[in-house]
Amino acid sequence: MKGLFKKAVAIIAAFAIVFCLMAVAPMAASADIAIKLSATSCAQDDEITAQVYFPKKYNKVSSLDMSLIYDSKKLEVVSMSQGKDLRKARDKQTNGEVYSEYAGNPGKINWCLAGGNNYEFSGIFSTIVFKVKSYADHGKCDLSLKINNAVNSGYVNLTDEVQTSGASFNVLRNSMNDMEFRLSADGKGYWVTEYNCGTYDTVIFADTYKGLPVIGIDKEAFANHAEIKTLKLPSTLIYIGKESFKGCSGITDLVIPDNVKSISEGAFYQCDGLKNVSFPVGLETIVKNAFNGCPFLTSIELPFTLTALGAGAFANCTLLETVKISKNTIIMVNAFSACSDSLKFITVEGNTRLPNYIESNKLNAKIEYVKDLSLGTVNNIADNTYTGSAITPSVELTLTSGEKVELNKDYKVVYRNNTKPGTAKLYVVGIGNYSEGYWKPFKIICNHPDVTRTVSKAATCTAAGKYTVTCKICGAKSTEAIPAKGHTGDGKWVIEKRPTITSTGSKYMMCKDCKNRAKTEVIAKAYPDVNGDKRVNSADALVVLRYSVDLWTNIKTEEQFMNADTNGDGKINSMDALTILRISVGSIKL
Repeated sequence: MKGLFKKAVAIIAAFAIVFCLMAVAPMAASADIAIKLSATSCAQDDEITAQVYFPKKYNKVSSLDMSLIYDSKKLEVVSMSQGKDLRKARDKQTNGEVYSEYAGNPGKINWCLAGGNNYEFSGIFSTIVFKVKSYADHGKCDLSLKINNAVNSGYVNLTDEVQTSGASFNVLRNSMNDMEFRLSADGKGYWVTEYNCGTYDTVIFADTYKGLPVIGIDKEAFANHAEIKTLKLPSTLIYIGKESFKGCSGITDLVIPDNVKSISEGAFYQCDGLKNVSFPVGLETIVKNAFNGCPFLTSIELPFTLTALGAGAFANCTLLETVKISKNTIIMVNAFSACSDSLKFITVEGNTRLPNYIESNKLNAKIEYVKDLSLGTVNNIADNTYTGSAITPSVELTLTSGEKVELNKDYKVVYRNNTKPGTAKLYVVGIGNYSEGYWKPFKIICNHPDVTRTVSKAATCTAAGKYTVTCKICGAKSTEAIPAKGHTGDGKWVIEKRPTITSTGSKYMMCKDCKNRAKTEVIAKAYPDVNGDKRVNSADALVVLRYSVDLWTNIKTEEQFMNADTNGDGKINSMDALTILRISVGSIKL
């Protein structure tokens, strides 16, 4: 691992330097970094070397933080040496190696330049060499490198990009750190309210922020950031706010995420570098001036689900020549004004709105008609059982014309929200010589066939507990009661009240678990047949009298004692003998 990891560290070091410089110097916007790795995978105790080249503009960084992930085991550093061209500058107080380990997370090893100083990188290939070994044996594994600029917390993962012969790529940052957010009114997602960076040309959204989905882009959040060339919106996005990307002239390609229903006024106004836009099926409205002033758009395909296209939505798209549009779309005034003189609309017969729009707006535009896929029926989709994978039911499509249509030639099927239990949608979309389409809802149900139960609240003797039940298939959680255990007696009765010949007594037993009373029982009234002959007479009185003066010891059990103790005072004496004599002659009735 020595050789490979040496160069791996160099890569990391160099990368991080780039990151830091990008945080410090605005001119570090998009330059490439060259890297060399001796391998992209390694086995235990391999040596790994890595080399990184930073262009001269990345000549200084203030701090550097990098992580090297190797297998799933914690790594131990055996040795490391500083590359000759990676050196400290203006640091006269720190001796020893530039890098030092500062955290030991499982599976990672982290290094950090000494803080508070500036470090220079010479602008040529440099190598940092070190050897690592895991605390536990492991087999061969892919090498994954991440570099974190402590200023910007940006990461680059080289696993898929690094070739053994070297590679060149743009450094990607964690763009989320440059954004400000607000929580939605319902507390279920976040909106991006502002973007605070003017340096980097790539903005990549994460789908979540603080554990919740990113659902909206606020008004003017990214307006006039002409430096942005690559924009990747979150798949969770629902709302694109007014003028949110207005004037972002560097963006050339744009994919609107699947869940977006509406594109607000002027959202991409004067994005005059925009060449390609992909609209999702399910999009319902494009508000006025949304793409006004995007002159390099040449062709757009609007989904059949689009019901309203706002005034000036694609005005001044001077090279726009082809527009596929649905018969369902209401087109507002000047939506396509000042587009190409050879503008052509593709739609279906029976679209009366489009000819009226062309005439009323005095457009010099042609119409090309394709077949209408919506003139037919699609079967209802039955409920589907969730299996842990995306659910993609097939459809049966029948056209009223009797024509046969072919999947992926004449139509395609698009699914939404079909990766977890709930209500999903299926869209049948005309392609090729067809347009229009259908949509059908269907349910995805998980019967939770395989679950794990974790005790979240233990049951006690008297109170029910609770399981947290987690489905291994869909991850759904529910609760399930654990019955109270009930008391378990310790087997030792305690006399609480002794019986008499006229009243019952009581006894109880303690619970061996909770030390509370497990059960209580009634003790029957005393019946002074002490000698067990089924009669109460003078013989019993004599037994009691002799017992009271220690002349006879045949009263041995607790039951015998309680029957002889006629008044329940816990003693056997002449008073009990007298009571028995009175019972025997009928003076006292039992």
